[in-house]
Amino acid sequence: MYNSPVSRFLRRSLVALLILCIELCAQDSTKSKLSYKLLSIHVTGLNHFKEDQVIAASGLKLGDLAGEKQFEQAAQKLGETGLFSNLSYKYQYSTAGCNLDLQVAENDQLVPITFDNFVWFSDDELLGLLRSKLPLFEGRVPASGNLADQVAEALKRILDERKIFGEAEYHPAGALNGPITSYLYQVNLHPVLVRNVEFPGAANGELPALQAAAKSLSGQDYTRTKMRVQEERNLLPVYLSRGYLKAQFSDSQAKVAEDGAETKVDVTFPVLPGVQYKLVNIEWEGNSVFPVEKLQTLIHLKAGEPANAVQLTDDLEEIRKLYGTKGYLFAHADPTPEM
Repeated sequence: MYNSPVSRFLRRSLVALLILCIELCAQDSTKSKLSYKLLSIHVTGLNHFKEDQVIAASGLKLGDLAGEKQFEQAAQKLGETGLFSNLSYKYQYSTAGCNLDLQVAENDQLVPITFDNFVWFSDDELLGLLRSKLPLFEGRVPASGNLADQVAEALKRILDERKIFGEAEYHPAGALNGPITSYLYQVNLHPVLVRNVEFPGAANGELPALQAAAKSLSGQDYTRTKMRVQEERNLLPVYLSRGYLKAQFSDSQAKVAEDGAETKVDVTFPVLPGVQYKLVNIEWEGNSVFPVEKLQTLIHLKAGEPANAVQLTDDLEEIRKLYGTKGYLFAHADPTPEM
C-alpha cells in the first residue's frame, strides 16, 4: 500500500502542491517589495526652492504606495523641467513602509518671462495663477527643459477657465546668435487691438505731438513688444527733440475696453520727462581734416535753445558724409554731453 501507484500519486501531488505554494509565496513576497507606503520624503541640496514645492512637483504623496518605478518617474518628471542640473534618489524600507531621499542640485541659469498681450490679467495676477498650477514656477524658467512648455499649457488652461478663446504660445528672445535672455508669451488666434492711447505724466505742451506720433496705432495689434518699438522710434523723439534728454517711458499698460471675438484695449504710455536741457556751447576734438568753422556750419543747434538731440543726430550724420568725401568712410562723431 505504501508504494502503491495511488500512494506515489498522492506524494507527487503533495510535492507539486508544496512547490506551487512556495512559488506563490515567493511571488507575493516579491510583489510586496515592489511598492511601499511612503512614510517620508526629504529633499537635500536646495538653495532656492522649498522642499514642499519639489515634493508637490514630483507627484509623490505621503501615504501612497510607491516603489522603484514611481521613484524613477518622479525623478524623471523633476529632471525634465530643466530646473535641476543633477538629481538622484535613495530609499530605505521596513515592514512599516518607505523613507525616500531626493538629492538635487539646482540650475541657477534661469531667464525671465514676459506676458506680451494677456490684457485680461495684471502681471501679478497671472503669476499667482501660474504658481497655483505649477509648484516650481516662480517667474523664471530654464533655457532648456520643459518648464517653458508647462507654462504655456497652464496659460492655456487659465484662458479656458475665463472662457477666453485663444492659444498660448511662446518664443525665445535674445541677441542674434546669442543666448536666450527671456521667453515671450503671447495669446494667438484672438485679436487684441488698440482703441485709444493716453500719456500719463505728459505735459500739455507735448501732448499734441505725442498724439500725432501715436495716431497710427489705432486699430493695430497690441503687444508690449510692439509698443516698446513705438516708444523708442516715435514717442521718445518727441521729448529728445525738446531737450528732455533723460525722458523715460515705462512699459505700456492695456485696459480692456471692448471684449468679444476680438478685444479692444485702451493703452497708456506712462512717461517721466525729467529736466529740459538747453545748449550752452559745442566744442570739437579730433577734427584735423576740417576746421571747426566748416563743421559748425552743419550744426543747427543754437546756444540758449533746447538741446535738440534728434536734430543733432541728423547733423552728425551729415558730418560723417562730409568726411566720406575725403575717403574717411568709417569716420564718426560721437557727442558727449556735459550736464
